[in-house]
Amino acid sequence: MWVYTYKTNPDGTLKGCKARIVIRGDQQKPSAQETYAATLAARSFRTGMAIAARFDLELVQYDAVNAFVNAVLQDTIYMRMPTGHRSPGKILRLNKALYGLRQSPLLWQKELTAALQALGFQAIPHEPCILIRNGILVFFYVDDIVFGYRKEDTATAQALAS
Repeated sequence: MWVYTYKTNPDGTLKGCKARIVIRGDQQKPSAQETYAATLAARSFRTGMAIAARFDLELVQYDAVNAFVNAVLQDTIYMRMPTGHRSPGKILRLNKALYGLRQSPLLWQKELTAALQALGFQAIPHEPCILIRNGILVFFYVDDIVFGYRKEDTATAQALAS
């Protein structure tokens, strides 16, 4: 189905419109495949903020645009086009995850973690949403990513984030 979002300015005027095609996960056939994706626990976020305050770390927040569609599907999944766009006898095969697909959050988490590990980040034990590399801290909650670093590491952190 289509999901429409209207973005407004602080004064209430229309800033822009966004349309996104999503999967109806409630209509997806159940499978034995793992779908749980870890999220950053509130206590871990508070601990990260305390560390940032204690060591005077710079914090930069990023939003991964259309995060889930960056994750490649391993399974073969088909979907019907939404009403108004259907062609008789035709369905679509998905190559990338879409919002609403039961396994999308887990696939995105694996994709992001693999990319960060390829850059040399290591996961913190027992906290899959926090990674560290030479004093540069990265924590994420679904598609929101925060880099924490010392001022002298600004150039390195910016290079890693881009």
